[in-house]
Amino acid sequence: ALRTALRRDPRFTPAMVNLADVRRLAGDEAEAEALLRRAITVDEDDAEALHALGLTLVRTGRAEEATDLFARAADIRAGNPRFRYVHAVALADRGDLLGAIAALVQGIDAHPFDVDMLMALAQYRAEAGDGEGAREAAERLLSLRPGDPQLTAFIREL
Repeated sequence: ALRTALRRDPRFTPAMVNLADVRRLAGDEAEAEALLRRAITVDEDDAEALHALGLTLVRTGRAEEATDLFARAADIRAGNPRFRYVHAVALADRGDLLGAIAALVQGIDAHPFDVDMLMALAQYRAEAGDGEGAREAAERLLSLRPGDPQLTAFIREL
């Protein structure tokens, strides 16, 4: 059905992104990547294609190339907190904790109740030696998840 959609409209990027996901699930990462690159050629601002290509690059051992794609996807689709979170994790994985923290702060400004971003912010601030900032993020998270024993223990450690 996706291939039929693309025969009818070769520029329909949602079908390319979905077909890339199907091909990835079938174990054909190369075709998935080719479809995603084609989608970006058709629409360089297709955030879903940029994000999916970034994930493909991470899965194929090219995480360094993925970070900029994640950043672009997060900027284009600021309403999707997952895109900002993945960008921050990619930065942290590269050893750029300050960049990851900045990305998370930007994401939390737009999505103040996102549990994943708050948890990552607390952890990355702790790793960066910012105990007060880590505590602040963890306490904010605890207000969303009152009584969470792991968070309570984390705050005590801080």
